[in-house]
Amino acid sequence: MGLQGDGPGAEEEELFLREKLGNFPIVAIHTSADERYARLCDRPTRPMDKETALARDKAQVENSNVLGPIARANYTIINDGPLEDLEKGIEQVLKHIEHKE
Repeated sequence: MGLQGDGPGAEEEELFLREKLGNFPIVAIHTSADERYARLCDRPTRPMDKETALARDKAQVENSNVLGPIARANYTIINDGPLEDLEKGIEQVLKHIEHKE
């Protein structure tokens, strides 16, 4: 099984990939707004203030058709904790996907 990771994908990208690759599961990784903004403000590379982060979120939702693929996600991982929790969530989803194949 191949694995591809990407940021918010537009609906057009999903349709293109499904045409080329067939059916595949979508995994959404969700971080609460407060946690996401805190991380963006505190990151060492290209930190962002909350207002800039809010504007970026708004632009991504309004201009990139990301809501469709997120709404159709087969799995959702909550990413509000430490990196180790995210890694465990990813491992659990991958095991579930591999078991279904």
